Amino acid sequence: MVKIIYSIGSKKGKIVLKCEDCGEIRETQRNTAILEKEEHPCRACSNKRNGKNKIGKPSWNSGHRKPQDERQLGSIYQNHHGYYEIYLAGDSVKYGRKDGYVLMHRKVVQDNIERPLGEKELIHHIDGNKLNNDLSNLFLCSSMSHHRDIHNSLEEVAFQLYHLGLITFDHENQSYKLAPSVSNDRVDACEFRKRLRPIKGYDNPEPSLN
Repeated sequence: MVKIIYSIGSKKGKIVLKCEDCGEIRETQRNTAILEKEEHPCRACSNKRNGKNKIGKPSWNSGHRKPQDERQLGSIYQNHHGYYEIYLAGDSVKYGRKDGYVLMHRKVVQDNIERPLGEKELIHHIDGNKLNNDLSNLFLCSSMSHHRDIHNSLEEVAFQLYHLGLITFDHENQSYKLAPSVSNDRVDACEFRKRLRPIKGYDNPEPSLN
């Protein structure tokens, strides 16, 4: 519910709008879509309206989480991001959650270091498998930038492997994949290490054959 107070110019001018819900006056670019709409509440009033309209609608994860009265301590489900969450009821507070659920990988790390994790601390899954929450597969990152640096280092190594011929690009499928010599023939371990040696920072000794 907005009143057009005045317009400036013709086709490409600006219009000043007044929200009848709260009385806020704002200026925006003139366009046909705005003029054709019957109601144009400001952003704040629009959010209030949408919030009222959403009441009573099922939650996005209603098909995953069990109803409150059917939840059991220790029950696990996979959230929409692909991570496991475990239901701990009131104990979830010490892990920084108030809804009873805790991300499994954060619980494993926090229990190991015996202190609460900070809000900015993130957990990196070393093998890329979000469901592998073994302690040896989890690495504690101090911040988002720290976590991003780890992923950037992985990308850098991937490009180095590409230049060594261990990774190829499939134009048909528009994706990277292991070279046939790696995926099919299973390159000998010694030969694989020799081909990796030019990579910066790779200084592991030759494997012993004894």
